[in-house]
Amino acid sequence: MSAGENEKGPNMSGITMRSALQLSPLPCLISIVFTLLFFTGCQPAGHFPYKEALEDQGELSVYTQPFPQGTERLHFSLQSLSAVKDDGTMVPIALAFSDFNAVDMQRQRLLGSGILPPGNYRGLAFGVKEAFLRGEEEDSALLVSETADMVDFPFHIAKRKATLLRLVFNYSQSVRGGFIFAPGFAIFVPEKPVTGLIGYVSNSASNNITVLDKNALEVVGLIATGKDPQGIVLDRSRNRAYAALSKDDAIAVIDVSGGEVINEIRLSSGDNPRELAITPAGDLLLAVNTGSSTISLVDPLTMFEIDRIAVDNEPRSILMDPTGKRAFVFNSMSGTISIIDTARRALATTLSVGETPEKGAFNRNGNRLYIINAVSPYLTVLDVDNLIVLQRVFVGSGMRDIMVDPRTDLIYVSRKRDTAVQIYDPFALLPVSTIQTGAETAYMTIDSEENRLFLVHPQTKRIGVFGLISRKKLTEIDVGDDPYCLTLMGER
Repeated sequence: MSAGENEKGPNMSGITMRSALQLSPLPCLISIVFTLLFFTGCQPAGHFPYKEALEDQGELSVYTQPFPQGTERLHFSLQSLSAVKDDGTMVPIALAFSDFNAVDMQRQRLLGSGILPPGNYRGLAFGVKEAFLRGEEEDSALLVSETADMVDFPFHIAKRKATLLRLVFNYSQSVRGGFIFAPGFAIFVPEKPVTGLIGYVSNSASNNITVLDKNALEVVGLIATGKDPQGIVLDRSRNRAYAALSKDDAIAVIDVSGGEVINEIRLSSGDNPRELAITPAGDLLLAVNTGSSTISLVDPLTMFEIDRIAVDNEPRSILMDPTGKRAFVFNSMSGTISIIDTARRALATTLSVGETPEKGAFNRNGNRLYIINAVSPYLTVLDVDNLIVLQRVFVGSGMRDIMVDPRTDLIYVSRKRDTAVQIYDPFALLPVSTIQTGAETAYMTIDSEENRLFLVHPQTKRIGVFGLISRKKLTEIDVGDDPYCLTLMGER
């Protein structure tokens, strides 16, 4: 079969119910070796060192707002940033970047972050390395202080809590007399956004969650969590969010209005929860435990695990069907999908779909499930009503995430080590357009209210925001280390 042909019909796909699957020993061995090679040698290595979760300390992140007009000629760089305690002690904050110019400061930027001792602080100290005013023929150097410039703003760092400060640059206060420079930043704490405008980004290597204002396209808060936050779901009925803490074998319970963790749901040791799903009624929370190959069933009201279901090896993700009656679990190492009956809270059946199923997305009507594979270059199309494979379509190897726009039924696919997202027609299953993202995309979601596409870029530690119609980049948002996924109020 050529690369452009489709395999149609359940008999042509070679994929049936697991009980009917027959494989010869040699292909099995080849498949196992290939899969092991993929998971040990081909997956992207961790790009960020995982930090310890907060215990007796707190956390601070500092963001700079876009520079105002009139700063086009100014260029300066910092050599240090510190938080100044009440007793004058200076605690260093790691800089995310150090050079400032009008071109790079047209959006909000993460200036720096760090772990700080709890207590009261007087403000921030900026150590300036150099500053210039650009001229038509040559630049004019400005005088800078040999000691750090202090900006007063009292704030408090609490144990196991994250604090976010914003900086607003004032040119007239910074450039004095035309030849002296001292950074004139105003510091403030951002107001909490309206609940309906909130977005959450889990930063697995930073042990925190970035809070977004999805309309302003800016960071407005930071929530400290336990170790390795990954999948997040929103419980709109209770105004809560839940985050899987993979290295803590727990689920963080977040009060959306208060913007903080209010409880942790403990799971079993070695569970390593990775992804979460919640029923539309909010009466059942499901956690994919990759470490133990189980699904935890959690009562969101009591916040206790009430049961667990064994599934096949290496469950990687979970997808609730539009009705909330069934949850589909993708068992990557087994080449199967486990289907859970949420009403009976039991395993309904297990399907063999071949290779290494990673994630899936339903079409607009909920009767087709598109499945991407970690190893196979084929997109699998499942008839949800009859639980049979209809097609396997060649789309290329290295698929990382998939999403369907329910308004158009267009299918969005991202790939490992690819700086583009490809869009497929749902009928012909052929590519119809491409979005140039500039970075590898690990996760995708749509804000239906503003018609915007949000993409998670782990390598650049940013969220890319694109117009859904124009398919042009609107902005980027700096987040934490190794961002895993993103959820929005009002997402499509």
